[in-house]
Amino acid sequence: MSAPTGASSLACGALLLLSATWAASAAADASQTRQTRAWTEQYFERMSAADASIADFWADDVVLFVNNHGPWGGHYGSKASVTQYYRDMASMFDVEKGLTFELLQTVVEGRHSSIRFRVQGQHKSGAYDNHYMQVYAWNDDGKLTRIENFYGWGPFADFHRQALAKDQTPPRTPRQALPKTLGRAP
Repeated sequence: MSAPTGASSLACGALLLLSATWAASAAADASQTRQTRAWTEQYFERMSAADASIADFWADDVVLFVNNHGPWGGHYGSKASVTQYYRDMASMFDVEKGLTFELLQTVVEGRHSSIRFRVQGQHKSGAYDNHYMQVYAWNDDGKLTRIENFYGWGPFADFHRQALAKDQTPPRTPRQALPKTLGRAP
């Protein structure tokens, strides 16, 4: 076997440098994923405890997207409007009887995470049992910049329609100035 030439030594050195760069990048990604998982777990704990300090996790320009076509569906584009949305949601429940949150699944990669969870309790229109999925985008400071809230499948779809039919005067939110037919032609 012959001794490596200058070109092959250079190629080997470049491969070693590239390998080290990839390894460092993978380690940084894994570290970020661990940090995002910790933020996500802390966020869920506060949410399930109805802890008002949950707002500490929201960036000032946080955007909340709610997939529902009812009175609360749409986009909320500030910390103040997201706070009001959650207040409006809480007002629809008998919180003294309690709400339980059950974490079903967490998926985390880099600065993004998602959770699936179940909420049970007493809605003002009756017993409540629903599954949710929320998708999060986090910034470098551990603040949520985007929350996507998906619900309304399974038994909840019928419950939600019945609850809206019983409540002819849902609470008004600042966001309600938007057209009620988001995503649909009038």
